[in-house]
Amino acid sequence: MRDFVRGVTPMGLLGWLLLIIGVMVAAKIFVWFGKRYGRNSTVRSLTSMSDFTASHFQTSDDGLYGIAIDESRQKICLYQASATHSATRILNYRDILEVEVAEDGAMVSRSSSGSMAARAIVGGVVFGGVGAVVGALSAKRKQEPKVRRIDLKIVVNDTARPNFSLNLLNIECDRGGPAHRVAMMSADEWMGRLKVAIRIADDAASLAQNAAAGVVSLAGVAEEISRLAQLRDQGLLTDGEFQQQKSRLLSFGNEAAEIGA
Repeated sequence: MRDFVRGVTPMGLLGWLLLIIGVMVAAKIFVWFGKRYGRNSTVRSLTSMSDFTASHFQTSDDGLYGIAIDESRQKICLYQASATHSATRILNYRDILEVEVAEDGAMVSRSSSGSMAARAIVGGVVFGGVGAVVGALSAKRKQEPKVRRIDLKIVVNDTARPNFSLNLLNIECDRGGPAHRVAMMSADEWMGRLKVAIRIADDAASLAQNAAAGVVSLAGVAEEISRLAQLRDQGLLTDGEFQQQKSRLLSFGNEAAEIGA
């Protein structure tokens, strides 16, 4: 080895150094183009469906996963690609059971549907009807100066594939640095969007339950029927369900009017 080193000229050492640097740069470029191609392919898949119009979409750090939301149809699309095939799932808002943002595997924030929130016991506090949960342990955990991963995790009403994870950061960076801020901004935006989707679905379920139980004031019958019509138009209620709930509301209204008379 010493003889080899002695036999290498300064120009030879420089050549080896340039070769190593070139290989490293080429590897980074290859990874960058791979991610860019993956993102472009995922975006095309999320935005080219005939029965789904993406109002907003987001790809994972490696470009192989994606999520989109169709606000007009009140649906979400979950996309996953692999070397051999891709899978696309279109779900209703009511199919979103839980959403979580995790940083290096530790929960930062979580939101659950009404049914899930009732069972959520994670050492935290439940806020509001949508079941936003802030874990006490997560709030008190030590803030490390470096961050490696940020994930958006979703639990959906699908026993075959209930868990979906969208990685938004997969490189070590400074907490509060540009890469960390961009990833957390995306995570916060999607947490907000999915919390709204959960709230819409929970409101629809609550309204249907209240109408079925007759828990509606006489003055609010017309308003509730109007809201039911909106839910039907948005695809959250079928025509049959709308007519059934409308009949119950009208029946309750007539009974209330007779009592008032």
